[in-house]
Formats: sequence, C-alpha cells, structure tokens
Amino acid sequence: MMDGKLFFLSDVHLGAPRTEADREVHRKLRGFLDHVGRTGQVLYIVGDFFDLWFEYRKVVPKQCLWGVHYLMQLLESGTEIQYLVGNHDCWMGDFFEHELGVRVWRNPITIEVNRKKVLLHHGDGVSDRDRTYRLLRRILRFPPHVYLYRWLHPDIGVRMASASSRLSRDQDREHLKYVHDPSIRRFVRRQFDAGIDTVIMGHHHLPVEEESEGKKYINLGDWLSHFTYAETSEKGIVLNTWRS
Repeated sequence: MMDGKLFFLSDVHLGAPRTEADREVHRKLRGFLDHVGRTGQVLYIVGDFFDLWFEYRKVVPKQCLWGVHYLMQLLESGTEIQYLVGNHDCWMGDFFEHELGVRVWRNPITIEVNRKKVLLHHGDGVSDRDRTYRLLRRILRFPPHVYLYRWLHPDIGVRMASASSRLSRDQDREHLKYVHDPSIRRFVRRQFDAGIDTVIMGHHHLPVEEESEGKKYINLGDWLSHFTYAETSEKGIVLNTWRS
C-alpha cells in the first residue's frame, strides 16, 4: 500500500554535462530532485534515467557519476528510490541495490496507490512498431551475452555501448512514429480490462495524460525537451512540467 507523496520520472538520458543543453538538463534535474527530497516519500524512476548504464563487477561508467551523485543526495534526504530499468539502462548489476539501497526492478511492476492499481512499464516493446526491437531486446538481455560482453575491457565495452545508445536515441529524436500509434492504446486498454486503474509508461518521449471511465494513461515524456513528470495529488496521479 503506497499512500503519500509519490513522484514518477523517466527518460532523463543523463550523461556527463558536456554541452549547454546537457548542463540545462542537469540544472533542472537538480532543482526537481531537491523538490522531491523536500516533499516526496518515494521516487519511481520508470527507465532510462541514464543514456547508458553498463555495469562491470568493479567498474561503472564515469559519465554517469553525476547522476549517481544526485540519487545519493536524494537518498540522504530520506526519500526512497525504486528503479524500473528501461532499454538504455537494462544492464544493471548489483551496484544500485548493494551500494545505494535502491530497489531495482527488471520487469514491469504493479503498485497500489490509494487503493488503486497502478502499472509501471517503461514502454519499450509495447508498440507494434517495436517488433524488431523485441527480438533485439532478447539478445541484449540474454544473461550469457551480458556475461561475455563484460570480458571486454571497460574502455572498449562502454565506448561501444555508448555509441549504440546514441544511435538508438538519435534514429527518431522526435519519436514521431509513436504519435497516434493505435497499438499503444490497445495495450493500455488491455491493462484496463485486466483491472489496472492507471498505466504509467515512458520510452515514447511524448507527454500524455488521458482519462476515460475513471481510468488513466500517463506517458511521462522526457527530460530532453519536455521536462515532465508525474506526482500524486488530491486529484490522483497527475502529469506536470518542471519549469524552474
């Protein structure tokens, strides 16, 4: 049972602040996380907080250290963090759970908020336009493949993974293929029919808040251009934009 102030965030695609646009994302994110630390009980990250996370047994990507620092500060404020992996950060090992105390989920989860069932799903593979990706996802997440990849030197492995991540993100920067995608609405409707009251997803980078017959679908958008997130309020779970 989850009662209290909950926040939901996805698709920050955080890396090192190299450009002015990167620095603006970091500035806004710090302000938002400070707000969460003051008012929040739990932050749910619904995937792709990092543009790339590939974890070796003793090594993590240095471009992610600022993001790890922000999460550590949030944890020190007393806010709980639960992390549902996405397609850019699915190669997590035990670092977040063992070193930070962040609960990591590798599959969609259902939580209860004020006696309503809420499905958290990153959203990758949901669209019929992601059929090729569904096969690729099985290959990329297959444990023996991940184990063998870790035998590459980190300078090689992280560089290759970063290049692949950038290519994936830049192929459809505006994510226009998901506009008016009927297969996403069919997926959401199936969840409603199965007893889910609210579906929260990311991945598609397009902020959406739709309500019908007491059920709600929220897509969290992204922090590359929209700076959107969801939070609990007296009206239920609502989508907001961070403007500070």
